[in-house]
Amino acid sequence: MRLRFDGGTIVLDLDGLLPTSVRFDTLKWDERVGIHRGPAFSCTTIRRELSTLGFSVLPPAVRNDPPSLPSPKILLRPYQTAALSAWDIAGRRGTLVMPTGSGKTHVAMAALRIVACSTLILVPTRVLLRQWLTELEKNGLRAGILGDGTHDIQAITIATFESAYRHMALYGDRFEFLIVDEAHHFGGGVRDEALEMSLAPFRLGLTATAPDNELWQKRIGLILGPIVFELGMNDLRGSYLADYEVIRVHLELNPDERAIYNREIEAFRAVHDAFRGSHPRGSWQDFVFYAHRTDAGRNGLKGFQIAQKILFFPQAKGLALGNILARHKTDKVLVFTPDTATAYEVSRRHLVMPITADIGRKEREEALDSYRLGKIATLVSCQVLNEGFDVPSANVAVILGGRRGEREHLQRVGRILRLKDGRKAKIFELVCNRTLEIKQANRRGQKLDY
Repeated sequence: MRLRFDGGTIVLDLDGLLPTSVRFDTLKWDERVGIHRGPAFSCTTIRRELSTLGFSVLPPAVRNDPPSLPSPKILLRPYQTAALSAWDIAGRRGTLVMPTGSGKTHVAMAALRIVACSTLILVPTRVLLRQWLTELEKNGLRAGILGDGTHDIQAITIATFESAYRHMALYGDRFEFLIVDEAHHFGGGVRDEALEMSLAPFRLGLTATAPDNELWQKRIGLILGPIVFELGMNDLRGSYLADYEVIRVHLELNPDERAIYNREIEAFRAVHDAFRGSHPRGSWQDFVFYAHRTDAGRNGLKGFQIAQKILFFPQAKGLALGNILARHKTDKVLVFTPDTATAYEVSRRHLVMPITADIGRKEREEALDSYRLGKIATLVSCQVLNEGFDVPSANVAVILGGRRGEREHLQRVGRILRLKDGRKAKIFELVCNRTLEIKQANRRGQKLDY
């Protein structure tokens, strides 16, 4: 018997050897064409099930030749070697959780050399795609690109998540090794089919911020591989990553801002408290659905949005940011904002370079190069710098606010921890007293243990 790849699934040829009444955990009878079918990623499980029935089953043929790998080995730090070994021992299928700046890409390069087979690397953004391409070239590896306007399939190929989702039914049998950067984006159902439609038996997930969620861990363990190695920032702090201090700056809203904030947040709390009373375990999405059913609920949601916007960049944060920038003129500073509009407001008010999704790649790369060379001292961004940008000389971060919780905070802090000269990084966290920001800041502090 031979299993055959078919549009992101596995089908069993010679089905006449099996009665249609046979039931499997993974293979299902497809009445449309009279054949057993299963998801591509379960190829190994399917072969195991069939072997218990006494059948010898050949796997689907991979349609790509292995890459040509240069001979020099990649030198790894001790914790990187431990991560690679944990993945290797786990059957070369698993997820590594390591902080930003710890060299996850470096570990992936070493894993690629171990398996020495056709490899597909998935990344969430075009920026990360280009950075992976550069990293592969530094290691003497040629790679094709699927995404960012290019359709070039090679033995090693880099693809954006979106391109992989659109084309995996066509290319799912071209690669034996699947590397997924920023793997936390998967496991929630959205675009998971990109991983399900791949035959790749070897899989490596990379993330700095794995969700602390049992359902996510079960799901990611199924489609990519369980967490086999985990390190936090504090495990490498002061040794392989820069030490840092968090300076939380407590601020007050001015009278006009306070009056609007209190009015709008009370409208929100009235609805939210009622929801919690009847749905104690309800999610935010459940609350939004609940609130949209009534005028009071919709007003509460609107009030929450207005209250949030006041906290994004009130007068006190503008003054505090100006003082911080004045004190750190000779430092490399990253300013993180909760939305793009605030990033542009900071840019106009303090004459600093914004890095947003609206800025073209060429201009963005020129700005980052100038930043690395010291021609630009400060950058401001909303979410673009959260993932994928390598800014190794940054030593000061100013966090004006955020909307994605602890994961976003960890990514932002990681942007400034790649120092190599022994300096301590500084993180200024601007929060407004007697607002929702205090509770949010405390949760972030617990995650980083400060």
